[in-house]
Amino acid sequence: LMKIAVFSDVHGNLKALKAALGQIKENGADQIIFLGDIFQRGNEEIECLELLKASGIICLKGNCELYLADGVDIDPDVEYLREYYDGMRSKLSAEQMSFIRQMPLFLEKEINGHKMHFSHFLFSDVNAPYPFLQLSSLKNGIFDKTVESEAVTKYELSAIGHSHQNFVKGKVVSVSATGLEGPSYLLINAGKDGLTFEHIDILQGKKVIEYTNSITPEDYMELRKKVGWFEFPLEEAKAGLDNAYMVLCARDGKKAVGLMRLLWDGGYVAVISDVMVDPEYQGQGIGRHLVESCIQRIKKDMKSGYKVKLDLQAAPGKESFYKKFGFIERPNEKMGSGMTQWFKMEE
Repeated sequence: LMKIAVFSDVHGNLKALKAALGQIKENGADQIIFLGDIFQRGNEEIECLELLKASGIICLKGNCELYLADGVDIDPDVEYLREYYDGMRSKLSAEQMSFIRQMPLFLEKEINGHKMHFSHFLFSDVNAPYPFLQLSSLKNGIFDKTVESEAVTKYELSAIGHSHQNFVKGKVVSVSATGLEGPSYLLINAGKDGLTFEHIDILQGKKVIEYTNSITPEDYMELRKKVGWFEFPLEEAKAGLDNAYMVLCARDGKKAVGLMRLLWDGGYVAVISDVMVDPEYQGQGIGRHLVESCIQRIKKDMKSGYKVKLDLQAAPGKESFYKKFGFIERPNEKMGSGMTQWFKMEE
């Protein structure tokens, strides 16, 4: 088994960098990879640079290092940073600038049969002066298309930074900024029996639960089994997931530990279904985040003048949990008991 620690986006925060390196050392990482962005925002950029140089860590170029080495003209969106980078360049020694220029853009590694790729962000054109996708690609669909491209899918895992967020899309794993709010690092375990990873909170030293919009039918049925719910055919499970308006899955690394489905006709009727959390992970606020995210999604997507009724069926004893979000228990003076009917097609 080989442990690889990955962190990104220090942004001149020396205290945060030292905290991250201390935690990584305690976790016994065999190799450490920094995904770039030493500069901008903080005021101890040079001290961070010197610590990274002295540590023997593999340091990759981020957009900040590109701006220092090649100037801000490579990216028309950052003209406002010209004065900062011109000033920083004048403060750095020839040796320091040489180190920055020699930082590679990416790293490929194969360990115990697992092929991995590391870079500051996904590339639009690795040979271009500014090689990375723009951050707007996360919202306009270009990032998602790149995730599905052969250039990315040929790796079992691609680790990136830059967006300052923890997320997983396909085989791409993003790690949040070390030097900003919500700092974490990525710990990859590459063994002969498999490849696993987890985000670890730098402030608390705990695993970070992340949320994705997909789950396999197999993982869905396994989660149902853990919470004591009945099982049904995988084909039926897939149909339920595919046809939901929204699916939100809580993950600890690759492991699905929580789920919520939102069913909505786009008009006034919406239903929260399948709110479940692995018993080993209950009490960590996962269920609260799932329900809150569902409510926020409806409020975001509903049109002006709309009125939407959100229903759910609470598991016995869980009514008080849902009341915290404004749900009203039935029956009451205005509404009777909710009613249910099941149908089963004999094989």
